[in-house]
Amino acid sequence: MDTPRTGPWAFRSRSEWARYLVSLIAVGAVAAATLQFNTTLGYIEGALVILAGLVMVIDRPDFHVFVRAILWGTLAFGGLNTSEVLHEAPTEKWAWLAMTVGSGVALLALGSRGLTSERGGFAPVAMRRSLLTMMVVGLSVAHVFTVTAVVTEMVSHEVLNPMMWTTPATLFARITMFASPVLLVLGVVGLSRTRTWGLLAYLGSLLSVAATIALAFSWADQVGYGAMWVVAMAILWGAGATVALGAALPVLAALVFKRPPASGAPSPAGAIAHAALVTLALGGVAALRLMG
Repeated sequence: MDTPRTGPWAFRSRSEWARYLVSLIAVGAVAAATLQFNTTLGYIEGALVILAGLVMVIDRPDFHVFVRAILWGTLAFGGLNTSEVLHEAPTEKWAWLAMTVGSGVALLALGSRGLTSERGGFAPVAMRRSLLTMMVVGLSVAHVFTVTAVVTEMVSHEVLNPMMWTTPATLFARITMFASPVLLVLGVVGLSRTRTWGLLAYLGSLLSVAATIALAFSWADQVGYGAMWVVAMAILWGAGATVALGAALPVLAALVFKRPPASGAPSPAGAIAHAALVTLALGGVAALRLMG
């Protein structure tokens, strides 16, 4: 039986409370896994996961967009390493596996909690579901872009020809590489306030990604033994940008054709699609790992 809420941390029912506890335990497993890597980047990622776990109890869309972005990012990192898509066997295999499974379980358990709330400053007149999708996808992609950009910068002197890393083209690529996630985060902030500049920043970040990829491919054959790394990162960024652009298409179509998509609470079809996407991601990781 549903019970009325008395605050931003309240739950509709016992089942929602139980799902929250499951997601909290799963997030704890993800945080423990990220901290096992004993690197600065691992500690930062672990801190972000812990922060996501702390704000997860608050029933506000802006907080839960952040939570989803962190969990989708850790699911992507864990999945890539667990399946060994990067052709690099992880030394802490159980940690990557915990990140993957924990992130997936947390996303499934959370469902639509927090995203349907009317609390906070996010109150669009229309296109609520489409804007929320853009925000979750945009911040998730920015999360992945930021981590891969930092890793690329850290390993550049090991996998890339030092002479090529300081040319004007590569310097410009490094600038656009870090500008892309920054613009994407700014875009999400603007969208959360239903500002036009948010959409412009979001689209500007995709142009920055396109410039980064074009520059990367233009000199990939000149960086020696680091060429495969450059190509792999360019493909990963291209996939991320494609997903971000796909999430923006309903809003762009509504603006062009003057026909806003349906607004209001998410339909059951949306929840089913979300669960299917998480399950497909976990299944894909398992399949790639078995085939490897």
